[in-house]
Amino acid sequence: MNKTKAKEIIKQQIDQIKCVAAEKRYRYAFEKWFRDTRADLEHVFPAKRHSVDFSKIRFSPRRKVDLTENERQEAYEYGLERSKALLDSCINEIEKFWDEEDFDFLEKYISDEKIEQLKEIETGFDLSKLLELCRELNINYSTRNYYAVIMLVRTIIDHVPPIMDCKSFGQYANEVKGNTLKKMMLRLEDQSRKVADILLHEQIGKKHPVPTKQQVDFRSEIGFLLDEVIKRIS
Repeated sequence: MNKTKAKEIIKQQIDQIKCVAAEKRYRYAFEKWFRDTRADLEHVFPAKRHSVDFSKIRFSPRRKVDLTENERQEAYEYGLERSKALLDSCINEIEKFWDEEDFDFLEKYISDEKIEQLKEIETGFDLSKLLELCRELNINYSTRNYYAVIMLVRTIIDHVPPIMDCKSFGQYANEVKGNTLKKMMLRLEDQSRKVADILLHEQIGKKHPVPTKQQVDFRSEIGFLLDEVIKRIS
C-alpha cells in the first residue's frame, strides 16, 4: 500500500463523520462507520496501536445515571470530534513518515497462505506459539522493527526442532536430506544466528548503525523451513 492509497482510505472515514453526526445516535450509520474505521486502521497500520487508540474513544458519558439528553448528545459529538482529530493525525503521520512508493506497511516476511496452511492442520503439536511468532514476525518486518525481526527468526528456528524429531535446529540442518535444502537450513542456522548475535549483543559505542532490511532477510529460508514443518505434521 502506497502513501496516496493509505491517505485516501483514512480520508474516506473522516468524510463520513458528518453523515454519522447527522443521524440519530448509535444507529446503523454509526455502527458501520465505527467498525469500518477500526478495520481500516488495522489494515493501514498492522501494528494495531492506531486501532487501539481509536477503540478507546468514548461516545457516551462516563456517568451512567441522571443524564440529560444534552449531556448524552454532547458526549456523542465529542467522541466524533476526537475521532476526527485522531484520523487527521494518522494522515499527518503518513504524510511525514511514509515514502511515496517503496514503503509498504503490508509487506510480509511469511506469506498469508503459509500461515493459513498451518492454521488448518490438525496435529498433536500445539502450533499456537508458532502461529503467533509468524504473526509478530510479519508485523515487525512490515513496520521495519528489524531488531525484533531477527529475534523472532531465531526464536522460530529454536522452536520447531521437535517437529523434525531433533533436539536442536543445528541437528536438523545437518541431517536434512537434499543438498539445496541443507544449504538453506545451514545458512539459517549459521548466518541468522551470527546476525542476531552481532545485532543483539554488541555493546554501545561511538558509532552503532541500526540493522537494515537486507541484514535480516532470511525469508526464503524461513519459508522453506515452514514448508518442511507442514509436510511433517500434515
